[in-house]
Amino acid sequence: MKKFKPFIIIVFIIIFAILGMKYFASKKVEPKKNKVTEFKRFVQAKKVTYSTIKSNLEVTGRLSSLHKINITAEVQGRILPGNISLKNGTLFKKGDILFNIYNKEAVLNHKARVSRFLNSVALLLPDMKIDFSDNFKPWELFFEKINLNKDLPNLPKIGSLKEKVFLSSRNILGEYFQIKSEELKLKKYSVKAPFSGSIISVNLEVQSIANPGAVIAIVSRTDELELEVPLDVKYFNFVKKGDKVRVVINEKDDILDGVISRIANVIDPKTQSLTVFVNLKNAKSQPLYSGLYLKAIFSDIVFENVMELPRNAIFNRNTVFIIKNKRLKKAQIEIKKINEDTIIFSGLKSGIMVVSEALINAKEKSLVEIIKNKR
Repeated sequence: MKKFKPFIIIVFIIIFAILGMKYFASKKVEPKKNKVTEFKRFVQAKKVTYSTIKSNLEVTGRLSSLHKINITAEVQGRILPGNISLKNGTLFKKGDILFNIYNKEAVLNHKARVSRFLNSVALLLPDMKIDFSDNFKPWELFFEKINLNKDLPNLPKIGSLKEKVFLSSRNILGEYFQIKSEELKLKKYSVKAPFSGSIISVNLEVQSIANPGAVIAIVSRTDELELEVPLDVKYFNFVKKGDKVRVVINEKDDILDGVISRIANVIDPKTQSLTVFVNLKNAKSQPLYSGLYLKAIFSDIVFENVMELPRNAIFNRNTVFIIKNKRLKKAQIEIKKINEDTIIFSGLKSGIMVVSEALINAKEKSLVEIIKNKR
């Protein structure tokens, strides 16, 4: 029994210690927990109010020549110089002779034919004086006006069917119109500029032999140009032919007025845009060149039932924060137009508050308070 006394004493000590710990633990006072205060964000907001807004639409387009044509030879012969240099980049004015084609042989053949016709009319006059005395004087004047170095004058009016038969039997009418045809052909030996412009490229140099249909040079117009502007199809109804368009022509933001000359009726499937062509007169003080990219400004584009917000208030392309029960909520909007600093939109219910500034790390259901008296 004596052997078990120490063991029993140790057991009692352990039990007593455990009971003491539980007793003191029950008497311990729990510390009070601090209440969690929800963070409140102060934001700028606007009440959604729709109205009519006028805005400018700025679109960049590429400048091109109003006319770009191939200059071809309509007759055969050696190319001779005109009154400008037939070289790439040469500027010319309307009516300048771009080049000539050797025509001496054609001119001599033409004069020989006129001479034969003159002889035919001379043989005709005695019979005219007898058989058609009433119409003799006009034919006599016609004969006097024929000049080998000038175009034939107009034919006298034919007085009767008998006279018409008489002239036809002498082949007067046929010869006359053959000569008039040659006169037109002779004019084709000298090629004049149809407009003011410049030579883009030259395919046949001076002294080369040109055949009918051969392209001698390619020229483009410089006094009038076109700005090709790709306009988003959603703006198509805001523009029409004849509208004035302002065009920024240099880094100083100088403006040149243009006019919409035509609008394409085919949509580009890649960009979903229509091409608007703006006609521009070239200015001597600030010359324009084909190939330049210029900014076109379409003024007074009218948007109805819309509102304007800063661009930085929009995220995820078309999402904004609205305020409902003092908490943030995401909402989708319909963007009508994107300006440099703002956007024009619709799609929200009138009267609700929409956040008008960029919010960093903002989440839905966050508690917010609107900053008063601040736009």
